[in-house]
Amino acid sequence: MQSQTQNSLLQDGRGIDHLVVLVRDLQSTTKEYHDLLGFDISGIGQHPGGTENSIARFQDDTYLELLSVYDPTKAKDTVAFLEKYEGAGAVGLNIGSADATVNFLRSRGIETGTGSGTIKLENTDDVPSVLWKWVDLKAKTSITDSIFFLEYTLERAAFRKRHPEQYSVGSHSNGARRLASVWMIAKDLKDGAGPYEMIGLLARRQVKLDHADAKGTEFQVGQGTILLLAPTKDDGKTAMFLKQHGEGGILGASIEVGDLSSARHFLDENGVEHHDYTGTYGQSLLVSPERTHGLWLEMYEG
Repeated sequence: MQSQTQNSLLQDGRGIDHLVVLVRDLQSTTKEYHDLLGFDISGIGQHPGGTENSIARFQDDTYLELLSVYDPTKAKDTVAFLEKYEGAGAVGLNIGSADATVNFLRSRGIETGTGSGTIKLENTDDVPSVLWKWVDLKAKTSITDSIFFLEYTLERAAFRKRHPEQYSVGSHSNGARRLASVWMIAKDLKDGAGPYEMIGLLARRQVKLDHADAKGTEFQVGQGTILLLAPTKDDGKTAMFLKQHGEGGILGASIEVGDLSSARHFLDENGVEHHDYTGTYGQSLLVSPERTHGLWLEMYEG
């Protein structure tokens, strides 16, 4: 069993870990996500590479990361993205070991890149050298720029013990519990599934999302899922997004909440329009990209 676990993409990692949402103005967007959408948001942290973030952390340690730029000369890729649009840029998948994931991908003929990262958190002078190790995909496919893998280090675990206030999970006014699913996009489901199968993800079921004018394949990713969507209408929501962002773009995300009626009430009180429907995970509501800075945000009751 141990060898089977090690010889896999995620090993004992959580899978869906966090969604990176790129925004032009971090302070104002953080306020909107808190005041209007109901997420409890952490203070700002800065990466050495010129980007800064704020975090909506959930009960299972998954999170939404709002990411912007504080030094354009160091963050040229993020600047290039934001010159075109705001929205979800990539999904991080939590793995047990960066080395094991590299070995697994290389056994499938997939070239990878590796590195490490850290962050300077607000009101903290303590900056560990390596909080996470990352792995990305070098082969040019639809998912090269939108999926990466990360192993959290023992140094991060020690840092969390020293600064538990930086990792506490607040009370989300919308009742959010976890980031459950990320919606990615393809022109065609059969051809589009190739890169996901190539890295070892398994299709679980076929779904239909009438509210997004899409049909999809659901891939199990540890404790979460990726919904690979393709348009069902040439002039529908998913088709329009595909034309703008191309294959591999991230259309939206599903957030599990504790009580959907409470989430709906909070949005109504703050004038946030939403669409109510029965979705992939049951009764749901959907907030449009105009209110979230670029992604369809689904809430459903787990």
